[in-house]
Amino acid sequence: MNGMKTLPLKDESHPQPKIVASLFGRVHSGDVDEIIKIMKECYRRLWPHEVDLDDLYVFESFSSVEAFMADESKRVGVVSSPFNEQFFSTHDAWLGIPRIIICQERMEKLPKLAQKGGIRHEVGHSVLHGSPLYYYLTIPPALLDIAQRFKLHKQLVTDMLYLISIAVKDYEVSCLLRKHGYIRDQISFAKHVLVPVEGDKTTWEISRARGAAESFMFNSLPEVYRLCNALLS
Repeated sequence: MNGMKTLPLKDESHPQPKIVASLFGRVHSGDVDEIIKIMKECYRRLWPHEVDLDDLYVFESFSSVEAFMADESKRVGVVSSPFNEQFFSTHDAWLGIPRIIICQERMEKLPKLAQKGGIRHEVGHSVLHGSPLYYYLTIPPALLDIAQRFKLHKQLVTDMLYLISIAVKDYEVSCLLRKHGYIRDQISFAKHVLVPVEGDKTTWEISRARGAAESFMFNSLPEVYRLCNALLS
């Protein structure tokens, strides 16, 4: 960890959140400055909102952020899937305040427009889903009924609910950003993160032989549909 710095965001017309940036590994300071600049602009455009404090964690490598997320998930009792290898950023509020986590290694592989789109996407989550309440999920009776009828494993049902919740929250964020004029960057971001990777293809081939697993794979499709529909409708 390279250290921590606090950067108050000031604006003449609106109070802005204070960002506490924590850097893990050999993170380029120029990248962090650019991330904060994008966040500041986005928070101003999305006003009014209730975000007054935001944690920003920037990791040098995917392996370091993956290990961090796995350890913290166990510590706070999160049972959903870990940091997705397709994404360079994520958002949570596990500790009571909004937190944006960015992987520099992953981010650098994307075009600048897609990078901006991803950062603004996480800012949108901070505005809309900055409370731990958005991360406490109870399996609804209808899903429990499906699980019992098809004899689905509990972890599979939990992951299904997790994917559905992500789809809903991503849809809400996409609508918010579109409403405030963020179109091209969000389309660029979506085009890059929704491209199937080799792991997706392997999982699909394995799941084709298993009815329950195949249903689970199809369950992830609404996430793609809702995100694209919010951007293009």
